[in-house]
Amino acid sequence: MKVFLPFHIFSVGNFYIIKMGEAHQAGSRQKRCHNVLEDTKMQKCWICGKDAVEHRNIGERNAALLNDFVPFSEETQRCYCQECFAKVTEESKRDTAEYIRLKKKLMFERAVRILERQGLDIYHYKEAIQAVGEFAEEKPDKFDSSHEMIAAIMLIDNEISCELQHKVGRYQCDFFIPSMKVVLEIDGEHHKSRKTYDTHRDAEIMRILGRDWNIIRIKTEYLEQKAEALVDAIESVLLKRKNNYL
Repeated sequence: MKVFLPFHIFSVGNFYIIKMGEAHQAGSRQKRCHNVLEDTKMQKCWICGKDAVEHRNIGERNAALLNDFVPFSEETQRCYCQECFAKVTEESKRDTAEYIRLKKKLMFERAVRILERQGLDIYHYKEAIQAVGEFAEEKPDKFDSSHEMIAAIMLIDNEISCELQHKVGRYQCDFFIPSMKVVLEIDGEHHKSRKTYDTHRDAEIMRILGRDWNIIRIKTEYLEQKAEALVDAIESVLLKRKNNYL
């Protein structure tokens, strides 16, 4: 007699992995959703105490963005009436925007402090520093780290135009420098564990841009030691690669 299981077992090397069948997953999810909505007794609004007429809560809204279903639970999740939920949502947006603003401000301050520790003539870089600070305040999504801000300061000081977070194919590039035909990536510690991914990523970007472009990766530790050498390092790499092609 054959027994059909609602999951599959397959091996990868010495590991065995159990994966639920898609039909079983979908059926279980629909059944769970149906039972929850049938059995749930609405609580009072968390803020005003009125009846929470709909299953509106932050947990379910976030889950919807992730294309997943989180069962409503009156014991574990806050309920809101429609009016209070609108207020909570708007307040959450404002708080998130303020959090991002303060985060970028602290990120910028750390970038300047790193430069100060290197014994540079900080006043020589004042104009570039101020330009990056203003840009970060205007477009906080353009910088992911203090080290990217440092790189931007050095590029601006050398009057090198670039685009930040420029998209090539499906990838975001830290710095896109058309005048040098360079994609500059600033690599932090987490890149040590994603070398294979970065290799495939770079190959795809090169395929799109063409062989006359170069992808140069600079470790953050180098920017912390001698940021002013960034542009010379880029030019040195370009010259070396050019000589190798000859």
